[in-house]
Amino acid sequence: MNCRFQQLQNSINLIEFFDCKDIKMGDVFHYSFKEKISDKEILNSIVRIIRNCFFNRIEYNIKGIPKTIMFYSSSYRERKEHFDAFNKVCLTLSDYVEFFPGKIKVSSNIKSLKNCFIWGKQLKKIGIDWRKKIYLVSVIQQAYCDYYIVEKTCKNNNFFIKNGVTLCDVMPIDSFFVQKWKSLGLRTITLQHGTFNVGHYGYASSISDYFFAHSEFSVVCAVKSGLDRRKIVVVGAPQNINIERDYDDSNYKIIGVILGGTILEKYDIQLLQMINVFAQKYGFKVYAKFHPGFPLKKYSESIEEYIDKEYYDEISCYEFMKFVDFLVDDGSTVFIECLQNRKVAFTYLCEINPYKYDKNIFLTFESYDEMEKLFCMYIDNSEEIKYMIEQNIKYLGTKENPFELYKQAFENYLI
Repeated sequence: MNCRFQQLQNSINLIEFFDCKDIKMGDVFHYSFKEKISDKEILNSIVRIIRNCFFNRIEYNIKGIPKTIMFYSSSYRERKEHFDAFNKVCLTLSDYVEFFPGKIKVSSNIKSLKNCFIWGKQLKKIGIDWRKKIYLVSVIQQAYCDYYIVEKTCKNNNFFIKNGVTLCDVMPIDSFFVQKWKSLGLRTITLQHGTFNVGHYGYASSISDYFFAHSEFSVVCAVKSGLDRRKIVVVGAPQNINIERDYDDSNYKIIGVILGGTILEKYDIQLLQMINVFAQKYGFKVYAKFHPGFPLKKYSESIEEYIDKEYYDEISCYEFMKFVDFLVDDGSTVFIECLQNRKVAFTYLCEINPYKYDKNIFLTFESYDEMEKLFCMYIDNSEEIKYMIEQNIKYLGTKENPFELYKQAFENYLI
């Protein structure tokens, strides 16, 4: 976050927003500040404000006698893989109520429309222009209405809630919920929802009592970004809970390349050129998985000559890794996902690779010679490469099934 947005966040935190007691709204807006708000975003914001007055999408599931809310907010509505992972975490608990976005239902909250006008006036007083004001008011209202539905549901069912768990307490709705929960004395836990390097995520803005991290790598990044080490508990990546590995170590003679596109275009080409030399020398084919927003036709140079087959959105990275011998990337976090799933991935440490100076990551290379040596070690199944793979898995994930780690952590840290 740039300095101007940080100052704006601090200024908004000083405002006591109407009917939002104990909420630092600047923190809620941490990921909502934008330089410009498009006409489409304005229209979407207005539609969202009107919709929230008459409808909601909150559904819930109950297990046992709930004392814990497992809250999956609409911030991640379109991310099925996150929801699947979140549900795996729920399986490790015996008593909870899970709230999540579902089908649209009629639910009157006309009161929130009046609040929107008051919130808008409060934002106007500190110089927020009308476009950003409408956008930010829609963010407040979404969190406000979602919280109202969850609170009402718990009261109507006489749930005695003592804990609140979210996927991320830095995103707007989650931040609103966690702040409300903490003001009520609930124990709060945030789950790590993705893999981020130092400075790429607002770890320091996490206010939950505990942060459940994927790995020691996550701990290093979080602490360097400003999160208190005493709050962090390593439990593994939730998508690996009870995972069944459905691919083998067959020799397909195929190298899978994960391309970054956009700012990594130059390095994608460098990487493909090196891999192509290796493939021709050792009789391999090269399959590439393109970044969804940066297909082959967008590259400034022709790269077709380096690729035998390309994939876009028709398959996921998890499906892609099934039919290649190993994977290579130049800065994507996918290599971590691969290793956590026991599929070996090598990383080209290009000039802008965010892991370039992390000495705890071993399966990396900076030149063709280093790459060839690593690949050959893997093909020969050497003891040295086995050690490097195990060290990477240990640092970037967990060797154990995370199910027991999550179960034990919840037993230790929930009230």
